[in-house]
Amino acid sequence: MPSTERIVSSDNPSDAGHRPVQNRWFLGLRVLLWVFGVSGLMAAVPAVMPRSWLVAAVAHAEPGTPVLLLVEYLARSLSAMYCLLGGIMCLCAMNPLRHAPIIRWLGGFAALSGAASCILILFAHYQENVVVWLLAFDAGLIGLFGAAVLTMQAIASRS
Repeated sequence: MPSTERIVSSDNPSDAGHRPVQNRWFLGLRVLLWVFGVSGLMAAVPAVMPRSWLVAAVAHAEPGTPVLLLVEYLARSLSAMYCLLGGIMCLCAMNPLRHAPIIRWLGGFAALSGAASCILILFAHYQENVVVWLLAFDAGLIGLFGAAVLTMQAIASRS
């Protein structure tokens, strides 16, 4: 099976200056995908944790919220989806050239959904507390991750 990586000839001096920069951008992209991918894989824990842990976590985050079927289902399924996305990011990090379309989709979706979620959380009429700020920070971080992935991939692929 042919490789998708470009081979740069050492005979052409104009290509030699671009190769190390391209490697740095791909390395940065790979590291970013690995960091967010592994952190996403850690969401496997809340997806399968005992119900008593979930009840305690919800009571700490939003006292008085009952953990009934819908809350438990949403907490576990969202955690499972984060785990799935983390695994996909780790797989994409192994070969960013080969998985460029998937990386663009993940980056674009993360940038748009993260920015939109951050704005919606900050402008919603919730009582301001540490949970609201943590959720807004998390959403903003996801948006920045997506923007960074798109930027790094565009620069690295350009050469």
